[in-house]
Amino acid sequence: MVSPELSAAMERLKRKRQDSGMRDDRFSVAAARAAELEAEPVYPEGMAFRDVDAGGVAAKWAIPRNGAAARRIVYFHGGGYITGRWETHCTICAWLAEASAAPVLFVDYRRAPEHRFPAAVDDAYAAYRWTRRNGPDGASPAQSVATAGDSSGGALAMAVMLRARSDAAPMPDAGALISAMLDLDEASSEFLQTYGRMRDAARLYVPPPGDPRHEWASPVHADLAGLPPLLVQTGEADYVKGDSLLLAERARSCGLDVRLEVWPEMPHVWHRFAPAVPEARDALERIGEFLRQQPAFASVAS
Repeated sequence: MVSPELSAAMERLKRKRQDSGMRDDRFSVAAARAAELEAEPVYPEGMAFRDVDAGGVAAKWAIPRNGAAARRIVYFHGGGYITGRWETHCTICAWLAEASAAPVLFVDYRRAPEHRFPAAVDDAYAAYRWTRRNGPDGASPAQSVATAGDSSGGALAMAVMLRARSDAAPMPDAGALISAMLDLDEASSEFLQTYGRMRDAARLYVPPPGDPRHEWASPVHADLAGLPPLLVQTGEADYVKGDSLLLAERARSCGLDVRLEVWPEMPHVWHRFAPAVPEARDALERIGEFLRQQPAFASVAS
C-alpha cells in the first residue's frame, strides 16, 4: 500500500494536469509545459548550488556537504524531451547528491520541438565530457563519473554511454535509470501504442525521416555489450515499466552487470516527491548505495 504522502502528491499532480488541459489522447506542447509540477524544495542540510556553463550547456551543481568532488554524477531530467527544468527536478538532484555523497550536475539540455534529435544527446554528451574535466570547484579531473536520469533522461544517460563507447572515449563508471523511456519505435513500443499523447511527443523529438530505433533514441535496440554497471528502477504502476524490463533482459544477455528493481505499486518517477514521500527517499537512497558500491566510486576519498 502506498504511503498517504505519495497519494497526496499524486493527487496534486493530477489536478495540475487537469488544470493545464493536458489530455491522454492528444499532445500539446503548451499544455505539457503548463502541467509541469514544480518540486517543493526541501533540501538536505548544508546543500549548496552553483550555476555553470558545462561545455556550452547550461547546468547546475547540487553539492552535498559530505561529498567528494572527484566523484561526480551527471543527471538528465525527464519530460519526454519537451518538458522538465531545474524547478521540477531540483529535489531529485539534491537528495541523490546527499545519498551518493557526490556532487550532481543537472543538465539543462535543449528540448524539442524547438531542438530535435540529436540535440539533447549532443548536449548530454558535451556536459558529460566537461564533467570529466571540471568539478564544482572548477577545473579538476574526475576520478569517477556516473550518469543518471529519469524517463527520457534515462535514455540520455544510456546514450552518453553508447556515444562514449563509439568514440572510444572514457565511459561512465556506472549508470542509474529511473522509470526510463527507452524505446521510441512505435512498431515495438507498447507504451507508445497505448499512450497517444506520448506517441505525439516522440514524433516531435524524432520526426520523419529520422530513425526512432537509433540507439541514442531507443537504447533497448542497441548492442549493450561492454557498458558499465546499471541500476534500473521502475514501479509496478509505471506506464513505461516494460522498457526497463526489456533493457534489463537484453543487458543480462550481453553479460552486463545490471540490477533491476521493480517497486510495488510505484508510479512513473515517484522519486520527484522526495523528501516528503518515504518511497521516494528510499529509492534515491538505493541509488546512492548502488553508486557508492561501485569500485571507482568507492575508491574516492570523501
